[in-house]
Amino acid sequence: MAELLRRLFNIRPSELPVFGAFFASYFIIGVQFSLGLTVSETLFLAEVGPSFLPYMYIFNAVFIIAASALYTRYTDKLSISGMLVAVLLIFVGLIVAVRLLIGIDLRVMAFPIAIPLLHTLNVLFTNMVPNNFRAHYGLYMDVLQSKRLVPLILTGGRYGGIVGGLLVPILLPLLGSVPNLLFIWAFAILFSVAAVFYIDIRLRDHRIEAEGAPVRRKGAKKTAAPREGNLALARTNRYVAAFALFAFIAVVLRTFQDFQYSIVFREAFPDRRDLATFFAYFTAIGNTIAILIQTFITPRLIRRLGLGTANLIYPLTSLIGLGAMAIFPAFLPAVFLRFNNRNLQESIRNIINALLYNAVPTRIRGRLGAFVAGQVVAFASILSGVFLLIINPAGFALFPLSLRAVALFSLVVGAAY
Repeated sequence: MAELLRRLFNIRPSELPVFGAFFASYFIIGVQFSLGLTVSETLFLAEVGPSFLPYMYIFNAVFIIAASALYTRYTDKLSISGMLVAVLLIFVGLIVAVRLLIGIDLRVMAFPIAIPLLHTLNVLFTNMVPNNFRAHYGLYMDVLQSKRLVPLILTGGRYGGIVGGLLVPILLPLLGSVPNLLFIWAFAILFSVAAVFYIDIRLRDHRIEAEGAPVRRKGAKKTAAPREGNLALARTNRYVAAFALFAFIAVVLRTFQDFQYSIVFREAFPDRRDLATFFAYFTAIGNTIAILIQTFITPRLIRRLGLGTANLIYPLTSLIGLGAMAIFPAFLPAVFLRFNNRNLQESIRNIINALLYNAVPTRIRGRLGAFVAGQVVAFASILSGVFLLIINPAGFALFPLSLRAVALFSLVVGAAY
């Protein structure tokens, strides 16, 4: 088996314990992503409706900025493993708390409070857990090992997404309702906590560096770049400016697509269990196709076209889906838009984006990542939410547009990319 893995995937025998442990760990996280997305998306569209999504785009962006600031305060007080465990356990508590709030049906002016909180919780989970996971495997792999092993490890999340999607239709009849799937999500996170302890105890000898809680020296000054410094960097460095601009347009494009297919799916599946089953099967099938694309198509596209040209694939597929939605705003174009938004983006654009990111000089790479994630993406989400509130075809709006008109406007955004 070791020889087969070495030949097929260039995994050395001494690396098998670390690879196997982190592959299994991210497989479990993939199951959690699938369950969290299915439950949060289903309950939000069924109980709140897509007309409230623009508010969520704004609220989620603001909340993530606040949560990131709070998270940064504690990174100097906990070890990497300790921070990962703490984050996971906090999410377990929050998920159970949201489930209890759903159970008592807490409402303000007939509005269900728990469901939007669950939507934000899922967005926060999918942002924070991968970042902590990357920091954790960095303790066990050097740069060269990461280049070989991390792409394979991350496919574990895809396989976990497939399993999680297939579990939902099986568990729903047993659990009786969609909200009860939250208990399974929380229980699955406990497996990730156990995985952290297993890795740190059983694979202690495989660490490439010792770990302890960081200690801040007295009088040490913070080196984080201020907001003005990041903007000045974008003005003086064309590559950074282009990277930030592409990220901004991509977020706007992704948000508009999410809004459009959510309206269609809410109308197509009025029953929450039918909607949950649809999302679950979509996740399983979409992840299966994404694995094949990521393994066999994306590397060939990059080699043949180069990064610059290959970077246009996602906006081109977006234009195809939006064009179809503009002509025929119905179920099949919505399915393609969701596949494009969830699966093609992850299996093509995200990989190309990571390679483009590596082309940034090391001295400014960290600043660029913080600038894009903390400011550009957040601002793009807020702006998208505000604009959708103005043209919202699914609720009250200042200048309401039809779904077809929203698709046409989205085409303009895609062309700008």
